[in-house]
Amino acid sequence: MADSTPFNLSRVSSKTLFHVLQSSDIGLWFWDIDKNLNNINDAWAEMLGYTRDELQPMTFEDFRDLVHPEDFPALQKTLQGQLADQGEALRNTFRLKHKKGDYRWVKARGEVIERKDGKPLLMGGIHIDVSDLMGRVELETILARKLDLVLTSSPAVVYELEVEPPFKPLYISPNIEAVFQVRKEIFAKPNGWHSVVHPEDISLAHDKFSDWLSDKSKVDLTRRYRTKTNTGNYIWLEDRVSKIFQDGQLKSVVGSVQNIDQKITETRLIEHIADVVPGVIYQFKRDKDGQYSFPYSSKKLKDVYGVNPEAVKFSADEVLAAIHPDDFEHVAQSIEESAATGNEWQAEYRAVINGKSQWLQGHAMPEKQEDGSVLWFGMIMNIDRLKHAEIEADKARIRLERAQRIARIGHWEAYMTTGELYWSDVIYEIFGFDKSEIIPSVELFTQCVHPDDIEAVRESERRAKITGLHDVEHRIVRPDGEVRWVHVLANYSELSDHSGILTGTVQDITRAKQLELELRKQSTTDSLTQIANRRHFMTVAEQGVERCKRHSKPVSLISLDIDHFKLVNDTYGHAMGDVVLVTLARRVKEQLRSIDQFARIGGEEFAILLEQTSLESALEVAEKLRHTISDLTFAAGNQQFSVTASFGVTSCNSKDKTLSTLMNEADSALYRAKEEGRNRVIAASL
Repeated sequence: MADSTPFNLSRVSSKTLFHVLQSSDIGLWFWDIDKNLNNINDAWAEMLGYTRDELQPMTFEDFRDLVHPEDFPALQKTLQGQLADQGEALRNTFRLKHKKGDYRWVKARGEVIERKDGKPLLMGGIHIDVSDLMGRVELETILARKLDLVLTSSPAVVYELEVEPPFKPLYISPNIEAVFQVRKEIFAKPNGWHSVVHPEDISLAHDKFSDWLSDKSKVDLTRRYRTKTNTGNYIWLEDRVSKIFQDGQLKSVVGSVQNIDQKITETRLIEHIADVVPGVIYQFKRDKDGQYSFPYSSKKLKDVYGVNPEAVKFSADEVLAAIHPDDFEHVAQSIEESAATGNEWQAEYRAVINGKSQWLQGHAMPEKQEDGSVLWFGMIMNIDRLKHAEIEADKARIRLERAQRIARIGHWEAYMTTGELYWSDVIYEIFGFDKSEIIPSVELFTQCVHPDDIEAVRESERRAKITGLHDVEHRIVRPDGEVRWVHVLANYSELSDHSGILTGTVQDITRAKQLELELRKQSTTDSLTQIANRRHFMTVAEQGVERCKRHSKPVSLISLDIDHFKLVNDTYGHAMGDVVLVTLARRVKEQLRSIDQFARIGGEEFAILLEQTSLESALEVAEKLRHTISDLTFAAGNQQFSVTASFGVTSCNSKDKTLSTLMNEADSALYRAKEEGRNRVIAASL
């Protein structure tokens, strides 16, 4: 049987131990303090690329010259403490210069092994090469610094928290002051987060977090709350947090926070618009199991259906129950057809509200979702009075932006001199590339920029060299031809060789941009004819008049009105009247120049501003348009009919007249054309 007695190290002689160390890769050193000579073994010299003969004899000064200047002060302090017998054994990690010129990391252990009358005579120890280990640590440090640099320009704060109260922060990205607009040190204090959250939001936000943390599910938590800035104002933030598990145990939570104050403002603006339009704006959902709900509906739902929006947020039963029994099957079938074909849903039907039947008109566009559900975005109007009166339907549609997910943001780094470019995975998705098929470069990025936006991007890059900030919104063209809007935000810096580097983020803002453009279009365009509305015409026409006056160029104004248009509506219906308006607007626009301003002023009245056009030329244009209109024919059932229009024309060659003056003169001439028999062109008396 083997002897199980523990091995006694004291049985090994010091000479034996010395030989063991000598034969290993451990560097040995003995410093004769009196003679100032440092004796080393072969392994010590080989760590630095030397032979022992090349380094011997070695004084303390020779050794000091090998130590990295940044590391020597700490080493010297520890060494002095050991020599004075005032500290523990020498334990240091520092860098020594290799024969090739680079530095190697070594871990040192040593102590005074001989003293006389308290004076140190001999000190000895070991040096171990730990360059590989320290290299990995240094690499991790560099990567962490680079990540901090990327996050500094990111619009989202990234953090990690402990999972036990008081939920101590383990990491907070360096951009916290820019996003929260609060000094960073506030969050290091106990309950620092609570001190800046709005009093009305703190309880709900805290309770949501506590309930989520105690829940065993791995679903992410999203919260919205307000925080107080350095200036005393409150801003809205969106906080999304995830659980991190290790070996089945909850280790920590990580999250990201974005400033959504502008989004909240825009949402409130849209909701305000939704509240004032003549109908209910809504989002209608059919889930994969065939259940209906209204995830969003404006306050007008109460007026149209007599139902509160909150009552149908998860089930549309109360709205469906209000539909007239005779119309229910038609409505249900039209919804299913829209879901199956992807075509716009349109229907006219009755709803019974407080015992009274009301005619409603609804239309919406469907969007199929990845989970198998279908979402419709649209509007329902009460058209009961429109069925019995001469009221023009306002057909403007306002579609709500889909509920926002956390913004898709990618980070990147571009070396402007060499053209090298690094993309994170999200950017490949935004730009429509397969990561395995392309190598990003500054040239590739430039090729993706929309031709009309390339100069704006270059100007922002030039400006960044002065201000340090590259901030631009522009379009990109994906390989499949799709055009998207992106927001690029980056910091500019210079390397030691004076080459430029941009480090930042790119965000897909296509949906927000489309909404902005749609709202802008609705504010300037007549919803029926798709030409300029009165407000937009008055703005651009005023500018046109002033431009012509400034350059001493003539400007003319034509006012036209469809003759006997009320008779068209009474005889053929308002729908046919709309056809006449749309057709006339389209044909007139085809006859005009691109610089001419053409608008629907109201009802059946239109106006045209002709810059750099004399009265004689304007009369010729009006006469041409009069013939174009009278040549139009329309079919209503088995009947055909045509319309005519009367024109009033005026001009301005002096600087005294304003747009208002021109409008009055053209209207007066128009009235004379009506009085003299209609279907004619009359010039104003100048």
